[in-house]
Amino acid sequence: MTCGTGQACCIVPDIMGMTVDTMCVTGSSCGDGGIPATCDGPEDCNGGTPNCCADISLGSMMSVMGQASCTATCPGSATAGGGGGMITSKLCHNSADCVGYNGMAPVLGNTAFDRCCGNDAVPIKFCAPGLITAVSNQITCD
Repeated sequence: MTCGTGQACCIVPDIMGMTVDTMCVTGSSCGDGGIPATCDGPEDCNGGTPNCCADISLGSMMSVMGQASCTATCPGSATAGGGGGMITSKLCHNSADCVGYNGMAPVLGNTAFDRCCGNDAVPIKFCAPGLITAVSNQITCD
């Protein structure tokens, strides 16, 4: 989906948090429960902001907050706790988009975020360590 000038692309989880809808809205805000996304991979970014970086917070009771935008840097990280977690990572379309990218992950420390991973219900993928599939059977990687 490509949104027009003056619109924001929003990723909106359904009420159960199992799937998402994407939609374009007028303005720059997605409203309650929507995650604004100005990019979905490196092809959308250039110049001084070459990274399509996502900050996603997964809370208890399936609450999801975050954003995706072009940034100058995108320090990869993943944390877990309290029934949820937080991930900051580059968005990708395949593992070639993740080559040479590292981040901090629980137990692993500084490690390669060299796999393009996601969930079939969500239309975006993110760079992550390949071992993420051992932690969650909801995530698959290229």
